[in-house]
Amino acid sequence: GALVFLSVKEARGNFSVGGRALRSSALTMLPSDMSSEGINSAPVESLVVAVKQSVLVDHARRVCGREIPESSLQKCIVIDNPDAFAAFEDCAHSILDALGACPILLEDEGFRATVMNRVLCLLVGLLETHMAKAQRLSPPTTRSYVVNKALQLIESRLADPLDVMDLCRALRVCPRTLRYSFEEV
Repeated sequence: GALVFLSVKEARGNFSVGGRALRSSALTMLPSDMSSEGINSAPVESLVVAVKQSVLVDHARRVCGREIPESSLQKCIVIDNPDAFAAFEDCAHSILDALGACPILLEDEGFRATVMNRVLCLLVGLLETHMAKAQRLSPPTTRSYVVNKALQLIESRLADPLDVMDLCRALRVCPRTLRYSFEEV
């Protein structure tokens, strides 16, 4: 499938993709099947870049030395970092300016390869930054809560013998929940 990167500079009125409202001055990545759900907006100034998902993932691995899980590319992502938005816009506008000044550059294989590398590296960097931020801010799970509480209890009672059933009673969980929590975390 393809990925669509959409930068919305100024939306006058409501702007949405697939029923999801988007803000101005944000960069949005969405799978092409979501973009076919329809873009609804009042007049909007935007910039669109489409890239095959496999090309982006392969480029990230081969050229950038980074792994982007394909599962993370299956949903709409809004990158509302102003620096990311500016970097995307600057990259696209500098390429368009170069082509506007000398359209014959498009026939140059070296120029096309350089442009492709530049755009793909930028997109990989933006996605990696977004994914790292999402991982840092992931909501706590019940299992991580159980493990944290169990560790606190164990550390507070280092001198006292403590078995699994004591831990389960103190945490009010069954042994299986305790085991699964430690396995997951």
